[in-house]
Amino acid sequence: MPPHHELSEFRVFGSSAVESYLGQVILLDRGSIRQTVGSYAGRRYIAVKYLDCQGLPRLFVSVHFPHSEQSDDTYREAIYELSSFLQLHIGTFTVIGGDWNTQPDELRFTELALMLTERGFQMQAPAENTWHGRLSHKTFDYFFLSRTVIEKLSPLPGPVAVATHADAATELRSDHDLV
Repeated sequence: MPPHHELSEFRVFGSSAVESYLGQVILLDRGSIRQTVGSYAGRRYIAVKYLDCQGLPRLFVSVHFPHSEQSDDTYREAIYELSSFLQLHIGTFTVIGGDWNTQPDELRFTELALMLTERGFQMQAPAENTWHGRLSHKTFDYFFLSRTVIEKLSPLPGPVAVATHADAATELRSDHDLV
């Protein structure tokens, strides 16, 4: 990739073999990675484990969970798949983000949040809606941070801000904002 290319500052990991419309991509700042340890793909997630500049292990997971038209059992299968993967990385500094296709007032969210909070994860969501349909807007895109991430961030004053970028959604022709 030429040095002037807009992605040249990132390590790009992706897969089109996952069950999502166009696949999934993770971009990580090249300056924050010493070494890639592994990359993983499930039916509803992709993940990258790497060593940061200090040599500490980090795990970033991107998800695209089933839409509301799919059965609750299909959604539970996605939760189970993610749970099984996270079980292999207990204690790792982990950030999980993506399109969860559920909101806090829904049963699917309750089941998802229960699994993740039992493993020490905390949700961080933007204040704005992230999905824009013809007749409604919802917040489907947010992060869960592991206990080790929360502990690292706890000395910071104030809450962690999760920003959205609506312009990126327009450029990418997506019904989701970039979060």
